[in-house]
Amino acid sequence: MKLADQAFMTRMDAEFEARRQAILNSSDCIHITGTTYYVSNDGCDENSGTSPECAWQTLAHVSSAKLSRGDAVLFRRGDIFRGSVRAQSGVTYAAYGTGEKPRFYGWDWNLSNADLWELWNKEKHIWRLKKPILDCGTLVFNGGEAHCRKLIPSYIGGRFVCRDDESRPFVIEDAMTHDLDLVTLYDERLTTQPSKGQDFPIPLLDENSLGSLYLRCDAGNPAEVYGDIEAVPKRKMFIVGQHDHVTIDNVCIRYVGEHAICGGGHVVGLHVSNCEIGWIGGSIQHYLGTDPNYPEGGRGTVTRYGNGVEIYGGCEDYTVENCWLYQIYDAGVTHQITTNGRFYRLENIRYLNNLIE
Repeated sequence: MKLADQAFMTRMDAEFEARRQAILNSSDCIHITGTTYYVSNDGCDENSGTSPECAWQTLAHVSSAKLSRGDAVLFRRGDIFRGSVRAQSGVTYAAYGTGEKPRFYGWDWNLSNADLWELWNKEKHIWRLKKPILDCGTLVFNGGEAHCRKLIPSYIGGRFVCRDDESRPFVIEDAMTHDLDLVTLYDERLTTQPSKGQDFPIPLLDENSLGSLYLRCDAGNPAEVYGDIEAVPKRKMFIVGQHDHVTIDNVCIRYVGEHAICGGGHVVGLHVSNCEIGWIGGSIQHYLGTDPNYPEGGRGTVTRYGNGVEIYGGCEDYTVENCWLYQIYDAGVTHQITTNGRFYRLENIRYLNNLIE
Protein backbone atom coordinates (compact mmCIF):
# COMPACT_ATOMS: atom_id res chain seq x y z
CA MET A 1 0.00 0.00 0.00
CA LYS A 2 1.33 3.43 -0.94
CA LEU A 3 0.79 6.32 1.45
CA ALA A 4 -0.92 9.41 0.08
CA ASP A 5 2.04 11.73 0.45
CA GLN A 6 2.12 15.42 -0.49
CA ALA A 7 3.18 14.74 -4.06
CA PHE A 8 0.30 12.32 -4.53
CA MET A 9 -2.21 14.78 -3.06
CA THR A 10 -0.90 17.63 -5.22
CA ARG A 11 -1.32 15.47 -8.32
CA MET A 12 -4.85 14.47 -7.25
CA ASP A 13 -5.81 18.09 -6.55
CA ALA A 14 -4.69 19.02 -10.07
CA GLU A 15 -6.75 16.19 -11.55
CA PHE A 16 -9.80 17.22 -9.50
CA GLU A 17 -9.47 20.85 -10.58
CA ALA A 18 -9.19 19.83 -14.23
CA ARG A 19 -12.31 17.68 -13.87
CA ARG A 20 -14.17 20.56 -12.18
CA GLN A 21 -13.25 23.03 -14.91
CA ALA A 22 -14.27 20.56 -17.61
CA ILE A 23 -17.69 20.19 -15.97
CA LEU A 24 -18.16 23.93 -15.42
CA ASN A 25 -17.28 24.64 -19.05
CA SER A 26 -19.32 21.85 -20.65
CA SER A 27 -20.79 22.83 -24.01
CA ASP A 28 -24.50 22.62 -24.82
CA CYS A 29 -24.91 19.55 -27.00
CA ILE A 30 -28.33 17.93 -26.71
CA HIS A 31 -30.60 16.19 -29.22
CA ILE A 32 -34.06 17.75 -29.53
CA THR A 33 -36.77 16.14 -31.66
CA GLY A 34 -39.75 18.22 -30.55
CA THR A 35 -40.45 21.87 -29.75
CA THR A 36 -37.83 23.98 -28.00
CA TYR A 37 -39.00 26.40 -25.31
CA TYR A 38 -36.88 29.17 -23.77
CA VAL A 39 -36.93 30.65 -20.26
CA SER A 40 -35.16 33.81 -19.08
CA ASN A 41 -35.38 36.38 -16.31
CA ASP A 42 -36.47 38.92 -18.94
CA GLY A 43 -39.25 36.70 -20.26
CA CYS A 44 -43.00 36.67 -19.62
CA ASP A 45 -45.20 33.67 -18.95
CA GLU A 46 -47.77 35.06 -21.42
CA ASN A 47 -45.27 34.58 -24.24
CA SER A 48 -45.19 31.56 -26.53
CA GLY A 49 -41.79 30.52 -25.18
CA THR A 50 -40.69 29.26 -28.60
CA SER A 51 -37.83 31.74 -29.12
CA PRO A 52 -35.36 33.60 -26.91
CA GLU A 53 -37.22 36.82 -27.74
CA CYS A 54 -40.54 35.29 -26.61
CA ALA A 55 -39.20 33.40 -23.57
CA TRP A 56 -41.15 32.32 -20.51
CA GLN A 57 -40.04 33.60 -17.11
CA THR A 58 -40.94 31.38 -14.13
CA LEU A 59 -40.38 27.81 -13.00
CA ALA A 60 -44.04 27.64 -11.99
CA HIS A 61 -45.03 28.18 -15.62
CA VAL A 62 -42.52 25.58 -16.83
CA SER A 63 -44.05 23.08 -14.38
CA SER A 64 -47.63 23.74 -15.52
CA ALA A 65 -46.98 23.95 -19.27
CA LYS A 66 -48.28 21.07 -21.41
CA LEU A 67 -45.15 19.59 -22.93
CA SER A 68 -44.72 16.60 -25.21
CA ARG A 69 -42.11 13.88 -25.51
CA GLY A 70 -39.10 15.14 -27.38
CA ASP A 71 -39.61 18.75 -26.26
CA ALA A 72 -36.86 20.72 -24.55
CA VAL A 73 -36.96 23.61 -22.08
CA LEU A 74 -33.81 25.72 -22.24
CA PHE A 75 -32.86 28.20 -19.53
CA ARG A 76 -30.71 31.24 -20.29
CA ARG A 77 -27.16 31.04 -19.03
CA GLY A 78 -26.25 33.58 -16.36
CA ASP A 79 -29.83 33.84 -15.02
CA ILE A 80 -31.09 32.76 -11.58
CA PHE A 81 -34.40 30.88 -11.30
CA ARG A 82 -36.13 30.29 -7.97
CA GLY A 83 -38.67 27.70 -6.82
CA SER A 84 -38.88 24.18 -8.23
CA VAL A 85 -39.64 22.31 -11.46
CA ARG A 86 -42.05 19.42 -11.95
CA ALA A 87 -40.50 17.46 -14.78
CA GLN A 88 -42.51 15.77 -17.52
CA SER A 89 -41.90 12.51 -19.37
CA GLY A 90 -39.58 12.62 -22.34
CA VAL A 91 -38.61 16.26 -21.82
CA THR A 92 -35.08 17.69 -21.72
CA TYR A 93 -34.20 20.57 -19.36
CA ALA A 94 -30.97 22.32 -20.34
CA ALA A 95 -29.23 25.62 -21.11
CA TYR A 96 -28.84 28.14 -23.93
CA GLY A 97 -26.76 31.25 -24.53
CA THR A 98 -23.29 32.06 -23.21
CA GLY A 99 -21.70 32.38 -19.78
CA GLU A 100 -22.34 30.56 -16.52
CA LYS A 101 -24.77 27.67 -16.34
CA PRO A 102 -28.32 28.80 -15.50
CA ARG A 103 -28.68 28.72 -11.70
CA PHE A 104 -31.61 27.21 -9.82
CA TYR A 105 -32.02 28.33 -6.18
CA GLY A 106 -34.48 26.95 -3.66
CA TRP A 107 -35.89 29.99 -1.87
CA ASP A 108 -37.99 32.78 -3.36
CA TRP A 109 -35.60 35.62 -2.54
CA ASN A 110 -32.14 36.38 -1.19
CA LEU A 111 -32.10 37.26 2.53
CA SER A 112 -29.49 40.02 2.23
CA ASN A 113 -32.01 42.80 2.84
CA ALA A 114 -31.63 44.52 6.23
CA ASP A 115 -35.38 45.21 6.35
CA LEU A 116 -36.04 41.46 6.48
CA TRP A 117 -34.40 41.13 9.90
CA GLU A 118 -35.33 42.30 13.40
CA LEU A 119 -33.23 42.10 16.56
CA TRP A 120 -35.05 39.51 18.68
CA ASN A 121 -32.63 39.22 21.61
CA LYS A 122 -30.08 42.01 21.98
CA GLU A 123 -28.00 40.35 24.71
CA LYS A 124 -27.47 37.12 22.73
CA HIS A 125 -27.28 38.84 19.29
CA ILE A 126 -30.22 36.81 17.99
CA TRP A 127 -32.01 38.06 14.89
CA ARG A 128 -35.39 36.93 13.62
CA LEU A 129 -36.43 36.80 9.98
CA LYS A 130 -39.60 38.90 9.68
CA LYS A 131 -41.13 36.75 6.94
CA PRO A 132 -42.07 33.10 7.57
CA ILE A 133 -39.97 30.48 5.79
CA LEU A 134 -39.75 26.73 5.32
CA ASP A 135 -37.40 24.74 7.52
CA CYS A 136 -33.83 25.45 6.38
CA GLY A 137 -30.93 23.05 6.28
CA THR A 138 -28.61 26.03 6.69
CA LEU A 139 -27.98 29.56 5.46
CA VAL A 140 -25.06 30.16 3.10
CA PHE A 141 -23.25 33.50 3.26
CA ASN A 142 -21.40 35.13 0.36
CA GLY A 143 -21.53 32.04 -1.80
CA GLY A 144 -19.90 29.76 0.76
CA GLU A 145 -17.70 32.09 2.78
CA ALA A 146 -19.62 30.91 5.86
CA HIS A 147 -22.69 28.88 6.75
CA CYS A 148 -24.77 28.09 9.83
CA ARG A 149 -24.75 25.44 12.52
CA LYS A 150 -28.35 24.17 12.55
CA LEU A 151 -29.87 23.53 15.97
CA ILE A 152 -32.59 20.87 16.12
CA PRO A 153 -34.83 20.19 19.11
CA SER A 154 -37.08 17.17 19.49
CA TYR A 155 -40.85 17.53 19.72
CA ILE A 156 -42.52 15.61 22.55
CA GLY A 157 -45.76 16.19 24.42
CA GLY A 158 -46.80 19.24 22.43
CA ARG A 159 -43.57 21.20 22.81
CA PHE A 160 -40.02 21.49 21.53
CA VAL A 161 -37.55 19.93 23.96
CA CYS A 162 -33.78 19.46 24.14
CA ARG A 163 -32.61 16.36 22.32
CA ASP A 164 -30.15 15.38 25.03
CA ASP A 165 -32.73 15.82 27.82
CA GLU A 166 -36.41 15.69 26.85
CA SER A 167 -37.41 16.92 30.30
CA ARG A 168 -36.02 20.37 29.43
CA PRO A 169 -37.90 22.67 27.06
CA PHE A 170 -35.90 23.98 24.13
CA VAL A 171 -35.11 27.65 24.82
CA ILE A 172 -33.78 29.51 21.80
CA GLU A 173 -31.61 32.02 23.63
CA ASP A 174 -30.02 29.30 25.77
CA ALA A 175 -29.34 26.98 22.83
CA MET A 176 -27.73 29.57 20.54
CA THR A 177 -24.21 29.64 21.94
CA HIS A 178 -22.19 30.19 18.73
CA ASP A 179 -22.08 32.88 16.08
CA LEU A 180 -24.22 31.90 13.08
CA ASP A 181 -26.26 29.35 15.02
CA LEU A 182 -29.59 28.79 13.25
CA VAL A 183 -32.97 27.39 14.26
CA THR A 184 -36.26 27.22 12.36
CA LEU A 185 -39.40 26.26 14.26
CA TYR A 186 -42.89 25.29 13.08
CA ASP A 187 -45.69 23.53 14.97
CA GLU A 188 -48.92 25.19 13.86
CA ARG A 189 -50.24 21.92 12.39
CA LEU A 190 -49.66 18.50 13.93
CA THR A 191 -50.00 14.93 12.69
CA THR A 192 -49.88 11.45 14.23
CA GLN A 193 -49.51 9.65 10.90
CA PRO A 194 -45.76 8.84 11.08
CA SER A 195 -45.89 7.55 14.66
CA LYS A 196 -46.86 3.99 13.63
CA GLY A 197 -49.97 3.60 15.74
CA GLN A 198 -48.79 5.64 18.68
CA ASP A 199 -50.69 8.73 19.71
CA PHE A 200 -47.63 10.91 19.22
CA PRO A 201 -48.50 14.25 17.58
CA ILE A 202 -45.60 15.92 15.80
CA PRO A 203 -45.31 18.96 13.51
CA LEU A 204 -46.59 18.40 9.99
CA LEU A 205 -43.78 19.47 7.67
CA ASP A 206 -44.83 20.05 4.07
CA GLU A 207 -44.70 22.79 1.44
CA ASN A 208 -47.07 24.93 3.55
CA SER A 209 -45.14 24.69 6.82
CA LEU A 210 -43.86 28.26 6.98
CA GLY A 211 -42.34 28.91 10.38
CA SER A 212 -39.95 31.23 12.19
CA LEU A 213 -36.22 31.49 11.55
CA TYR A 214 -33.77 32.71 14.20
CA LEU A 215 -30.10 33.45 13.55
CA ARG A 216 -27.38 34.44 15.95
CA CYS A 217 -25.15 37.04 14.29
CA ASP A 218 -22.67 38.64 16.67
CA ALA A 219 -21.53 41.31 14.18
CA GLY A 220 -24.97 42.88 13.71
CA ASN A 221 -27.85 42.73 11.24
CA PRO A 222 -26.98 39.74 9.02
CA ALA A 223 -27.77 41.62 5.83
CA GLU A 224 -25.38 44.39 6.80
CA VAL A 225 -22.62 41.90 7.57
CA TYR A 226 -23.04 39.73 4.46
CA GLY A 227 -23.88 40.95 0.98
CA ASP A 228 -25.35 37.59 -0.06
CA ILE A 229 -27.47 35.26 2.12
CA GLU A 230 -29.16 32.25 0.56
CA ALA A 231 -31.57 30.06 2.50
CA VAL A 232 -31.47 26.28 1.94
CA PRO A 233 -35.22 25.58 2.32
CA LYS A 234 -37.18 22.34 2.58
CA ARG A 235 -37.84 22.05 -1.14
CA LYS A 236 -36.87 19.82 -4.04
CA MET A 237 -35.69 21.42 -7.28
CA PHE A 238 -36.30 19.04 -10.19
CA ILE A 239 -39.15 16.72 -9.19
CA VAL A 240 -39.08 13.77 -11.58
CA GLY A 241 -41.48 11.45 -9.75
CA GLN A 242 -42.17 8.43 -11.97
CA HIS A 243 -41.87 10.35 -15.24
CA ASP A 244 -39.71 8.48 -17.72
CA HIS A 245 -36.84 9.56 -19.96
CA VAL A 246 -36.23 12.93 -18.35
CA THR A 247 -32.92 14.59 -19.23
CA ILE A 248 -31.35 17.36 -17.12
CA ASP A 249 -28.19 18.83 -18.62
CA ASN A 250 -25.79 21.71 -17.98
CA VAL A 251 -27.58 23.48 -15.13
CA CYS A 252 -26.42 24.65 -11.70
CA ILE A 253 -28.59 23.71 -8.71
CA ARG A 254 -27.80 25.26 -5.33
CA TYR A 255 -29.42 26.01 -1.98
CA VAL A 256 -32.10 23.30 -1.85
CA GLY A 257 -32.93 21.76 1.54
CA GLU A 258 -34.31 18.47 0.22
CA HIS A 259 -33.08 16.86 -3.03
CA ALA A 260 -31.70 18.69 -6.06
CA ILE A 261 -33.10 16.07 -8.47
CA CYS A 262 -35.38 13.26 -7.31
CA GLY A 263 -37.44 10.43 -8.71
CA GLY A 264 -39.52 7.78 -6.97
CA GLY A 265 -41.53 4.62 -7.50
CA HIS A 266 -40.05 3.18 -10.67
CA VAL A 267 -38.03 5.58 -12.83
CA VAL A 268 -36.91 4.75 -16.36
CA GLY A 269 -34.36 6.68 -18.40
CA LEU A 270 -33.39 9.51 -16.07
CA HIS A 271 -30.23 11.13 -17.43
CA VAL A 272 -28.35 13.87 -15.54
CA SER A 273 -25.22 15.34 -17.10
CA ASN A 274 -22.80 18.28 -16.97
CA CYS A 275 -24.44 19.76 -13.86
CA GLU A 276 -23.11 21.64 -10.86
CA ILE A 277 -25.01 20.66 -7.70
CA GLY A 278 -24.05 22.21 -4.36
CA TRP A 279 -25.29 23.26 -0.92
CA ILE A 280 -28.06 20.66 -0.83
CA GLY A 281 -30.03 19.16 2.05
CA GLY A 282 -30.04 19.34 5.82
CA SER A 283 -33.69 20.26 6.28
CA ILE A 284 -35.90 18.19 8.58
CA GLN A 285 -37.70 15.35 6.85
CA HIS A 286 -39.84 14.57 9.86
CA TYR A 287 -40.10 14.29 13.62
CA LEU A 288 -40.86 10.58 13.97
CA GLY A 289 -41.94 10.38 17.58
CA THR A 290 -40.44 7.69 19.79
CA ASP A 291 -36.89 6.87 18.79
CA PRO A 292 -36.54 3.05 18.47
CA ASN A 293 -32.99 3.38 19.75
CA TYR A 294 -34.25 4.89 23.01
CA PRO A 295 -37.59 3.11 23.69
CA GLU A 296 -37.12 3.29 27.44
CA GLY A 297 -36.92 7.09 27.34
CA GLY A 298 -39.36 7.81 24.55
CA ARG A 299 -36.92 10.36 23.16
CA GLY A 300 -38.15 12.10 20.01
CA THR A 301 -36.16 11.31 16.88
CA VAL A 302 -35.55 13.83 14.11
CA THR A 303 -34.52 12.88 10.58
CA ARG A 304 -32.58 15.27 8.34
CA TYR A 305 -32.02 14.52 4.69
CA GLY A 306 -31.12 15.86 1.27
CA ASN A 307 -29.38 14.24 -1.72
CA GLY A 308 -27.87 15.60 -4.92
CA VAL A 309 -29.52 13.15 -7.31
CA GLU A 310 -31.82 10.50 -5.84
CA ILE A 311 -34.11 7.74 -7.00
CA TYR A 312 -36.12 6.15 -4.21
CA GLY A 313 -37.55 2.91 -5.54
CA GLY A 314 -36.91 0.92 -8.69
CA CYS A 315 -35.03 2.30 -11.67
CA GLU A 316 -33.76 1.34 -15.11
CA ASP A 317 -31.36 3.07 -17.49
CA TYR A 318 -30.39 5.67 -14.90
CA THR A 319 -27.26 7.73 -15.62
CA VAL A 320 -25.48 10.54 -13.78
CA GLU A 321 -22.34 11.67 -15.57
CA ASN A 322 -19.89 14.53 -15.74
CA CYS A 323 -21.37 16.34 -12.71
CA TRP A 324 -19.70 18.25 -9.87
CA LEU A 325 -21.45 17.68 -6.53
CA TYR A 326 -20.36 19.32 -3.27
CA GLN A 327 -21.58 20.43 0.17
CA ILE A 328 -24.44 17.92 0.24
CA TYR A 329 -25.88 16.91 3.58
CA ASP A 330 -26.61 13.27 2.72
CA ALA A 331 -25.69 11.41 -0.49
CA GLY A 332 -24.21 12.96 -3.62
CA VAL A 333 -25.79 10.42 -5.99
CA THR A 334 -27.97 7.52 -4.91
CA HIS A 335 -30.49 4.83 -5.81
CA GLN A 336 -32.13 3.44 -2.70
CA ILE A 337 -35.24 1.84 -1.22
CA THR A 338 -36.54 0.26 1.97
CA THR A 339 -37.98 -2.94 0.55
CA ASN A 340 -40.21 -4.18 3.43
CA GLY A 341 -40.39 -7.51 1.66
CA ARG A 342 -41.28 -6.06 -1.76
CA PHE A 343 -39.33 -6.56 -4.97
CA TYR A 344 -37.73 -3.66 -6.84
CA ARG A 345 -35.71 -3.77 -10.05
CA LEU A 346 -32.60 -1.57 -10.15
CA GLU A 347 -30.97 -2.14 -13.51
CA ASN A 348 -28.42 -0.48 -15.79
CA ILE A 349 -27.30 2.24 -13.38
CA ARG A 350 -24.23 4.25 -14.38
CA TYR A 351 -22.35 6.94 -12.46
CA LEU A 352 -19.57 8.19 -14.74
CA ASN A 353 -16.84 10.83 -14.50
CA ASN A 354 -18.41 12.75 -11.63
CA LEU A 355 -16.50 14.83 -9.10
CA ILE A 356 -18.12 14.41 -5.66
CA GLU A 357 -16.75 16.41 -2.75
